[in-house]
Amino acid sequence: MGVTSGRVNAIAISPANPQLVLVGGATGGIWRSTDGGNTFVPVSDDQVDLAVGSIAFAPGNPSIVYAGMGDTAGGYMGTGVLKSLDAGETWRRVSDHTLPAPGTINDIVVDRSDPDRVYLTQYSFRANTGEGEVYASGFFFSDDGGKKWTKTFTGLPRDLVAHPTAAGTLYLSMSNTFSKVPPSAGVYKSTNGGESWDVIFTPSFLNATEAKLAVTPADPQLIYVYAGLVEKNSAVVSVHVSRDGGAHWDDLGHGEVDIGQLGYNSYISVDPTDGSKVYIGTRDLYKSTNGGVTWSNLTRNWHKFSIKFEFSPKE
Repeated sequence: MGVTSGRVNAIAISPANPQLVLVGGATGGIWRSTDGGNTFVPVSDDQVDLAVGSIAFAPGNPSIVYAGMGDTAGGYMGTGVLKSLDAGETWRRVSDHTLPAPGTINDIVVDRSDPDRVYLTQYSFRANTGEGEVYASGFFFSDDGGKKWTKTFTGLPRDLVAHPTAAGTLYLSMSNTFSKVPPSAGVYKSTNGGESWDVIFTPSFLNATEAKLAVTPADPQLIYVYAGLVEKNSAVVSVHVSRDGGAHWDDLGHGEVDIGQLGYNSYISVDPTDGSKVYIGTRDLYKSTNGGVTWSNLTRNWHKFSIKFEFSPKE
């Protein structure tokens, strides 16, 4: 086996059993492990969907799991939301026509106080102009276990995270809200389970290539945003941090973090026990131990195995 493998879009660990791990492949379905990831078995081969975008256990009842289908990065479409009532052993599709399909679901989050309250973001490639895009893409919530869905935010979402301790408080990052004037790209906050939204962060550009979010129970007021715009031969990329729930922000730049595939494989995460330990995943994995001020390359995969080619014009 080499240093890389097929793309994995989702990893979910049961809050009741750290040995129970679910993995969602970009086009390989859902896989389940009961030995901490040493071995896996496929568990969704009886479904029509193979592209998995996100998987989430219900914090209040880990027997309930939701999976959002579709692969945004590759444009592989999904039919909606799958649900399991036995901790991921078996699955069935539960979403009805109120969730536009086919589509690509970026993220799915289950409310910590109600396993029937589910949130998702859908990013659709199929209809990229006109009413089709507006209708299919954005933030949706369900309060009946994933059957019926209501859209409360239109646009192209990049990330969705729940507040670490406050039920019903959500952070949503958008690359484009189809607005021709600010705000468009940025981070939006809801304190009522996604029914309404307020902007809390806007970058210096109207539309974004990427905008990823990270929060931690170690410091519930801490929010990190890794956002950027890449156009032709120029890029504006940085990490921003708020220490007061989004009221104020500091620009930390991006140090030595590789931005070569921004928008394709860019992620940010925070240690659940230490808010100063931050990770960014790109073509390599980077770690900061001082809250994003400086970064070290942990894997050096891309650095080690890439070859720089220099071309000279033919005479």
